Amino acid sequence: MRESKLINCSVAVVVILICVAFSSVTKADLWPVPIDNPRFDDPVLTAGAQSNDIYEWYDALAYTYTSDEGAVGYPENPYGDNWAELGNGRWLYQQVGTFEENMDLDVTVMVGQRDGNDFITLAVELFAGGNASLAANFDAKRDAATFGLIATVGATLIDSSGPLDPFSAQSIAEAHEVNLSLSTGSAGAGYSVGDPLWILLSRPSIKGRSLVGNVVVTHASDDPSVTTPTPSINAPGVDPAAEMSWVPVKTTSPTFDINIGTTIACDEILSAHSTGTTAAYTPAPGMLDYMTTYYWRVDVTDDGTEYQGPVWLFTTGGKATDPVPADGAQMDRTTEQVSWTGSDFVSSYDVYFGPDGNLTYVGNYLQTNAPFADMAASVSSGVLPAGQYQWQVNTLDASSSIIVAGDIWNMTIPRIETVYEYIDDFAGYDDSAELTASWLVDGGAAAGLDDINGSMQCNYDNSSGTFKSQASLSFNPPSNFSVSVYSVLSISFFGQGTNSDEEIFLTVEDSTGSATVVYNGPNTTATDMWWDWQISLADIASQGVDLAGVTKLTIGFGNGNTAGGTGIVFIDDIMLASVGQCEGVGPGDLNNDCLVDIYDVIQLASQWLTADYTVTAVTPTVTPVVSYQFEERTGTVVYDTVNTNNADIEINGITEFWATEGHNSDGSLKITGNLRLLIPDTVFAAVADEV
Repeated sequence: MRESKLINCSVAVVVILICVAFSSVTKADLWPVPIDNPRFDDPVLTAGAQSNDIYEWYDALAYTYTSDEGAVGYPENPYGDNWAELGNGRWLYQQVGTFEENMDLDVTVMVGQRDGNDFITLAVELFAGGNASLAANFDAKRDAATFGLIATVGATLIDSSGPLDPFSAQSIAEAHEVNLSLSTGSAGAGYSVGDPLWILLSRPSIKGRSLVGNVVVTHASDDPSVTTPTPSINAPGVDPAAEMSWVPVKTTSPTFDINIGTTIACDEILSAHSTGTTAAYTPAPGMLDYMTTYYWRVDVTDDGTEYQGPVWLFTTGGKATDPVPADGAQMDRTTEQVSWTGSDFVSSYDVYFGPDGNLTYVGNYLQTNAPFADMAASVSSGVLPAGQYQWQVNTLDASSSIIVAGDIWNMTIPRIETVYEYIDDFAGYDDSAELTASWLVDGGAAAGLDDINGSMQCNYDNSSGTFKSQASLSFNPPSNFSVSVYSVLSISFFGQGTNSDEEIFLTVEDSTGSATVVYNGPNTTATDMWWDWQISLADIASQGVDLAGVTKLTIGFGNGNTAGGTGIVFIDDIMLASVGQCEGVGPGDLNNDCLVDIYDVIQLASQWLTADYTVTAVTPTVTPVVSYQFEERTGTVVYDTVNTNNADIEINGITEFWATEGHNSDGSLKITGNLRLLIPDTVFAAVADEV
């Protein structure tokens, strides 16, 4: 068998033009082969519709459809409006003439991939022999023993393309055309000259979908022709003024006529225009439009005989396409930019942005993306507010003239209440020694881990020396504070009523300089309550610090000029955040982390154990539904002492979870890590008042 070859391209072979003319003639003796419904245009479907049949082809019944290209997620079919769609292990076939020995066939197949559905592979196979009258639709997979073409018709596989997959990525809507060669070889057992010859397309029995949009089978020819077109077959984003060229093959002294059109007839714009012996042509300015698909054909005259060439196609560019976020979609703030697809010949892009119907100029860009920060600045905001917006990208040429005014795209900008990133929440330190290995103190400062609040305790003494106390955290490699979605550096602190009132400052350093900001809010080091200090990142950057390369962060107390006093301040939740980040979260967010969760309860209870108040357990006045004493001290079952609602301990790899000490008993359960106590559902079904 002749080795199959695969070309990843999109091409139309001119034999398509004559297929219909032969459709009423007996197939058995004709070459080129008149394939019935080669482009799957029958039946005519409404937009996005589907038919559970592939007309004029024998197919596998289940999971074989004719689908309109306008359905959601389907690529455009360059040859028509329909795709033949094959599911897991499914197939389609028809007779393509009769068997001849050592016959070389050129096969062209347009294939497509649905968005969100893997193409996997497709195989093109050649069969010979069997009884053509037995050909039928048959509900069996290609790899099943009851498969129709072999088991029912009795044909024999004689050549195969092997797995074809021209797509560089799965689950993306695309269309490609593949060219391959198959050979009949010599007659063999079960088939001979004059027996039916069949072509079959099938996909493996794997989840996904494969689309077929056009099938052409011809004899391999030694006639003069042209190949290797530029622009390449089905090329996108082509410059309308770019040179078109080709390579002659099997010629002696050729001359060329070029034909260009917007249909497969290739004659609407330029018909039989001679280029003489030059294998190239450059369209005159304005001849071709932007964003248009063109079909073109080069006919060869050699030794006085004209040979019609294959039909090629390309699409001109000039407009910004494929917006990210997609038109009507929600913006992903973490990407920090919008983007689009451009064309190589476009010099730059003008971007516009704003509320519906009120676009404002953002800037001119050489690259195909624009940062959110620029878009926010265009509407006089530090960060993009939530809401509905529109944006547009115009393409410009080298003289800064507009090539094509872009489409207006819509986007939704989501709320920013939960956008933050911790620099240090002090939850990852086991003890004070581990904390002070990262945070280095200077002046009259001392630092340690506050176990009750889960924060850093800073002791300061500004009565002598440098008159300031500070703790510093270094970053190696440097940290990036310049993510556009973040506008502030937020620090939570808690003072003491017995503290001396000291100045609070923050210093941010890069490799060459530093910026210092002094706190001027209503709270002070002598106020015993938690307070969030939000420092504008723009203020830090305005002092010359490179926010993309922060090397050190310093928090300190005292002005460094005059003597002060002593005190203790707790520092927690140092993070990059957005202005108004907690809008809409509600009053339950006590620790200002934009979430209402168990940590807010901890915040509420954090000072209870330091006050003169005793909490006393009271025995319930009614019989409880369930009571666990936790006195087992072994195993993973906790027994209910009033009923039979025993609970299970889910240890998740924890080895030590029992303790000998407990409340009024000699046992208790240590809840650490991912340990969970699973209480039966029936317990809560019976609870009406309280737990």
